[in-house]
Amino acid sequence: MREIESAEFDLHHFSDDVFISAAARKLKERINELPQGKVLFLCGNNRNGDCGLLAASLLLRDSDRKILAAISENDSVYHEHALGQNLEILSVQRLVRQAVNDADIIVDCIYGYDLDEEVFYPYSYWI
Repeated sequence: MREIESAEFDLHHFSDDVFISAAARKLKERINELPQGKVLFLCGNNRNGDCGLLAASLLLRDSDRKILAAISENDSVYHEHALGQNLEILSVQRLVRQAVNDADIIVDCIYGYDLDEEVFYPYSYWI
């Protein structure tokens, strides 16, 4: 899968920003098709996490749903954007765990298709 993705990026000259933005828009569209409820995005520290933060921001802007995002690190370029959209971002693990229990919809943006390593804290705690 990594080889296919890499070839597509090279062939179509996708940048990470274009890829993340397109994926976030599609994710937002899909969530809007679901019943109303509290939405929690669990975001990793990679492209998947960036996609989750951006999708959460877009959903918050265009919806009256309660939207939360959980992150383990705030080094994403989309973190500042999300804060600017007044997205509630959780990083205290006790609060994340409570949000997992309270959410109607949980969006997994932790790992991608290429998970081939042990899952460590805090992600193991969230799961």
